[in-house]
Amino acid sequence: MRFCHYCILYLWNQAVALAPYVITAVSFRDQVSDIENNKAVAGLKFVKKDGMIHIQIVESEVLPHGQFENEVWKPLEEFTYK
Repeated sequence: MRFCHYCILYLWNQAVALAPYVITAVSFRDQVSDIENNKAVAGLKFVKKDGMIHIQIVESEVLPHGQFENEVWKPLEEFTYK
């Protein structure tokens, strides 16, 4: 995984030291589905993890007439920031 500063919005660096439950960043990392295996993004949710807000997607197989099947939440990447 490559770390990039433009993918993370820092809100306030000292907040973690003052209160560890405070969210200090928002992740803008790409969340993509496996289009090679006929999967599409069927939904998303905002998730708090490691003091950061992430977007997590649910991907699903695409069936005829726009139907979805076998929905699975894609796991979030493991990374840390300073």
